[in-house]
Amino acid sequence: MTVDTALRLAALTGMEAGFWMGLQADYDLWHALKDVDLSKITPLKSPREEMTGRRVE
Repeated sequence: MTVDTALRLAALTGMEAGFWMGLQADYDLWHALKDVDLSKITPLKSPREEMTGRRVE
């Protein structure tokens, strides 16, 4: 969905363009969660963790 399409749908339906863009973002995120391998990413340490050397939950 493009911004242009969201604006057109908003004009047509009376619903906010942000609603339509939000639906697209939800759809994109759903696909990314299924398709992207995050297992090789090492999480960043928080400043507190850097100072103490312990993982903060």
